[in-house]
Amino acid sequence: MQQPGLHQRHRTEDGEIAREHGEIRVKPLRRRYGADFARGFANDERLKDVLATLDEHSLSQLVQDHEQGDLAGVIASAQTAAG
Repeated sequence: MQQPGLHQRHRTEDGEIAREHGEIRVKPLRRRYGADFARGFANDERLKDVLATLDEHSLSQLVQDHEQGDLAGVIASAQTAAG
C-alpha cells in the first residue's frame, strides 16, 4: 500500500519513493526547488539515477541537502569519487 509522503510524493511502507516517481526528471524538480537544484545533472536526468549517483536515499534527503546548502558538496564529492 502506498502512503502519502513528503513533497507530495508517495512512499512505500519502508519509506522509499515509489518506483514510478523515480522516473521523474530533474527539470520539474528545478521548477519546484530552484534552477540550481542538482546542478551538473541534465534536465532530462531521472531522479532515481541522480539518487544513485549521489548515494542519496530519497528526494527528501536531496531536498534537505539543497536547502541547507550542502547539495553542491555532495555532487562535487560524487564527481570526485567517479574519477
